[in-house]
Amino acid sequence: MLRPHIVILGAGFAGMYAAKKLAGQVKRRTIDVTVVNRTNYFLFTPLLHEVATGSLSPSSVAEPLREAFVGTGIRIVQGCVQSIDPIHRRVMIKGELSSCELAYDYLIIATGAETNYYGIPGADIHTLPLKDLEDATLIRSRVIDVFEQAILEPDPIERCRLLSFAVVGGGATGVEVAAEMIEFIQGMIKRYYRDTDGSDLDGSRLDDTAGCRPEEAKVSLIHAGAELLEQFPPSLRRAATRRIKRKGIDLRLSSPVISVAADGLTLF
Repeated sequence: MLRPHIVILGAGFAGMYAAKKLAGQVKRRTIDVTVVNRTNYFLFTPLLHEVATGSLSPSSVAEPLREAFVGTGIRIVQGCVQSIDPIHRRVMIKGELSSCELAYDYLIIATGAETNYYGIPGADIHTLPLKDLEDATLIRSRVIDVFEQAILEPDPIERCRLLSFAVVGGGATGVEVAAEMIEFIQGMIKRYYRDTDGSDLDGSRLDDTAGCRPEEAKVSLIHAGAELLEQFPPSLRRAATRRIKRKGIDLRLSSPVISVAADGLTLF
């Protein structure tokens, strides 16, 4: 008798937990399981903000799927789902260099969610989401690139504009990103980019004193709701608000973003 074949699409938390729960039956050879994922690793998304702000390396939040399932008998396929044929129970997978078709008896769809920009004009073009490892490394690189531009900018007003960072969303991720971001940029100024004598570049020279001042960098946390962390108990909301303000973050509550441009946000 053929063993039932279960195909799991996605190796996030849901897909991984499903596969781990089924691993015992795979070892007993009562079922077959195939996990399909776009990347070859499981990503621990709750710590992505620490990759984005340089506290952790990308390898610290990514576990290779083959290592996670070594010895279990679970098959790993890296690729993107092109189509699902529920009548004939087949999934078409496109890999980097080739494609394949997987037949299944049972299909678990655990592919996660796309970033929701809530129909805000310009948000999908001019903002950086934080969903995956590529997003986190891009944010970190962008912050560093901005500092490299800022130390060459002789106009202090333009330098302050370059060093203004906005985090939109006062949920758990937004609060964590904002708190880590202010520490990240202040630490970089102190260690790498500090203007040691307070002078500005005059456009005619580059020397060891060229840099930025701590007060020139700014992080804003913008939230449409009246309180941060609205899904958490009131005591935790108050504590988070106090900590954000104590860190010098510009907190904007009850301020929905209505549009995003290359040079700034428009708030309601």
